[in-house]
Amino acid sequence: MKPIINHKTTLMTSVKLLAVVVCLCFSVATHATVITYPQVPGVQACQFAYTLKARDHGTTTWNTVYLYNTPVTTASGGATNTTCGYLSCSGSTDYKIIFSTTVTSAAVYPAPMNVTPTFGGDSIMFTVSGPKKFYVDINGDHYNNCIHIIADPLEVNPPQQGAANVIFIPSGTFVDSIIKVPSGKTLYIQGGAGVRSINLDSTTNTKVLGRGVIFRPNFDAISASYASNVTIDGVLDFNHGWGGGGGCGIRCGQSSNVSISNCVSFSSKTWGDGYDIFCSNGVTVNDVFIRTNDDAIAFYGGGKDGFTGNCTNITVTNSTLLPDLAHSFHVGVYGDQNTDTQIRNITVANVDICDWSRTAGQGSIYFTVGDRVRAANFKFSNVRVKDFVNTAFITMAVVYNSTYNYNPGRAIDSVFYTNVSYTGTATPASSINGYDATRETTNVFFKNLLINGTTVTSAAAGNFTIGTYTSNITFSALPLTIGQTYVLTAENSGQCANPSGGSSANATDIVQNTYANNTYQQWVLVDAGNNLYKLKNVNNGLYMDINNASTVAGTNAIQWPSDAGLNQQFALIPQPGGYYSIMACHSGQVLDVNGNSSTAGATIIQWPYSGNNNQCWLFGSPGTTAATVAAAMVEPSLAIIAEPVVNSALSPNGDGVNDVLTIANIQNYPDNKIMVINVNGTKVYEASHYDNVTQVFNGHSSVNGQLQPQGTYYYQLQYTDKGVLKSKTGFIVLKY
Repeated sequence: MKPIINHKTTLMTSVKLLAVVVCLCFSVATHATVITYPQVPGVQACQFAYTLKARDHGTTTWNTVYLYNTPVTTASGGATNTTCGYLSCSGSTDYKIIFSTTVTSAAVYPAPMNVTPTFGGDSIMFTVSGPKKFYVDINGDHYNNCIHIIADPLEVNPPQQGAANVIFIPSGTFVDSIIKVPSGKTLYIQGGAGVRSINLDSTTNTKVLGRGVIFRPNFDAISASYASNVTIDGVLDFNHGWGGGGGCGIRCGQSSNVSISNCVSFSSKTWGDGYDIFCSNGVTVNDVFIRTNDDAIAFYGGGKDGFTGNCTNITVTNSTLLPDLAHSFHVGVYGDQNTDTQIRNITVANVDICDWSRTAGQGSIYFTVGDRVRAANFKFSNVRVKDFVNTAFITMAVVYNSTYNYNPGRAIDSVFYTNVSYTGTATPASSINGYDATRETTNVFFKNLLINGTTVTSAAAGNFTIGTYTSNITFSALPLTIGQTYVLTAENSGQCANPSGGSSANATDIVQNTYANNTYQQWVLVDAGNNLYKLKNVNNGLYMDINNASTVAGTNAIQWPSDAGLNQQFALIPQPGGYYSIMACHSGQVLDVNGNSSTAGATIIQWPYSGNNNQCWLFGSPGTTAATVAAAMVEPSLAIIAEPVVNSALSPNGDGVNDVLTIANIQNYPDNKIMVINVNGTKVYEASHYDNVTQVFNGHSSVNGQLQPQGTYYYQLQYTDKGVLKSKTGFIVLKY
């Protein structure tokens, strides 16, 4: 039994009474759109005489938000106290801060929120449209006078106490130990409850949910290594790595299919990273707020803590990063010393980076690629960097670092920066370097890179140093024009997006149809600010919208009158051939032709980003064909990527040689499917996303699980190469 400290219920004689008290605490609040939570027992309170209140916009009843002490790191490396409060809300919310002295200035960040507070005497007031994670610097002080406000969305159908497969931590309790969550279980931490740390290692189908906190774990707040099918949503981590020896808000090592959303992490101790993602596949990070001593988010290979393999298919969206003494994004460093590996297919979109203050000349976006790693196919879109102190903006290098590496890295290749901006007092330095003639940095493309509002069209204009062993580094404006009319054509089908039946009615579904030069098939690209866009239908003046601002995958795109919602604002992610993925900023999901259909009338939905061709859209001029537009697009020249090669030898006898069917270069083509049949034509194995690691054929049938007899088998491998479906066939010889 884990020890439970429950200061709130010391005089209570039963768990039943506690449940009654908890229900009463929340019964009134849940009828409103602002919910505040009771103090978490044992968690250090705010160290300053501050008060935070919140209410539904335009109402008169204020709710007091409990405030907690939140240590952070100063620009000189010391520790100091800030403040954090958390609540849940929906719709516009008024905030009131009562400060400890006279307020002379107040600023709400990140700046793209466009919130201007009013203040007088010791009070500050402002309104925020819906749930948002942000901070307020008072009297020009980003440390002691900084109040972080974490406004989560309201919970939908949270787990209930006593439900099957649920570990329930009720409000008013603090579990002072590491909670090990078994496979198939959900850990639910109710608002007003806390735990010391959480372990999900070597599990599958686990969830961590709630509105509770993790308080000062000695090392990691959440460890999710060697795990699969993990969901982490809604928890707030106060100062992981409290033991002083490092630690992460979330450590994801050699795991697959991990979803991290609506989470917060703070750290102030040395080597306290936010999220370290090692050798993992299929990780999504959305709507997080990270303020850390060290790196905010790192993409690493193996070679550390026993992790091995590629790090692929990672998406980070709609987040705010404040690394106080290190990098916002760190790529590379670690790799398998004896094996070539890749950090590949990484997408970052709609991210704000604020008050970054490392004194060394290392980039806010920092590639340091060593140990036989190849970093490839990175896409940074709509990343906004606020002024920082004494450092570089973007630093990219293939390296051999004797402290961390056994070998140099292999390459940096195919990195796209689209609508990335820096706003500050000067033009910061940036640099791009290779290592030698066989270990180059190549194919780096900057489209609409903005420094202090000016589009950078050359390395010199952006204060970039382009070093040795580099090639094909380009700077250009975005080849799309605000106010221009476009036809949106899906790559998979060649059909265009339009309201169903050409209707002008609100809430009409968006579908695909063959282009017929109708105005309802045309969209105006509208500036939504912050390098985000809205899409206005020419025929009816309504806007592309995700129905009810839902974050559920599969929700239909509709048309709706213009509003300020992020479900009408989109980021553009470049794809091969001049196409773009169109990402909804409220959900981090992209416009997708449902079911990869080529049928007229198929609905357009939102779906997690993959880059598949049913998520790629061509912005074409009315009256031109998709082929004509694609041919006219200036597309960067990319290095040739080796095709997959199937090893025909399979001998799963445990000797470490050919124990599983290996497909060389398959990591370059994650959108794949393989089928194996015997000499009688019977299917014995089938898998999608084959990767030589988590999806493998080892002689056992995927149909019935039985070990197959020795002999010759035949395979068909299908894979997508830059939107084109390709196929290979051949034979496998199975021996034991």
